[in-house]
Amino acid sequence: MKLTIIGAGSTYTPELVYGFLTSSGGSASISEITLSDVDPHRLDIVGGYCIAMADSISSGISFSKESVLEKALLGADFVVTQIRVGGNVVRARDEEFVAGLGLVAQETTGAVGFMKAYRTIPVMADIVSRVRMVCPDAFLINFTNPAGIISSAVSRATGWHNLVGLC
Repeated sequence: MKLTIIGAGSTYTPELVYGFLTSSGGSASISEITLSDVDPHRLDIVGGYCIAMADSISSGISFSKESVLEKALLGADFVVTQIRVGGNVVRARDEEFVAGLGLVAQETTGAVGFMKAYRTIPVMADIVSRVRMVCPDAFLINFTNPAGIISSAVSRATGWHNLVGLC
């Protein structure tokens, strides 16, 4: 079974990969993990760390890094998304703006969550369209916050129901 992680330049990726590497349950059948990110520098650093971690555990899972999304999706059975459109600079700007209004500045709810969702939904819809073309039988697991809003909106906008949002 092949798993593709989109947004693999995230600092959350090593924890996610470690979970797959050490799980005695369902991840035992994963034979391949492809790490993909739009930022090749982050992908190289975080992906290299994940590969070194897998090598040290002797997991038997093969790893690859791929910045071209369609290539990363080839043969994927599961796709995990954990993207941050605009990166941490935009997150900080959103949080500072909302906090300056005296409101809770948190990316999974409220105004900051809405701004993040507004930016992210079109990008996620594009990712889903590519998943549908390259690996139409794949199941998508969305970790991108606000996961519920994004997953629901993308499912409605694209008609793709082979996905779940987890936060």
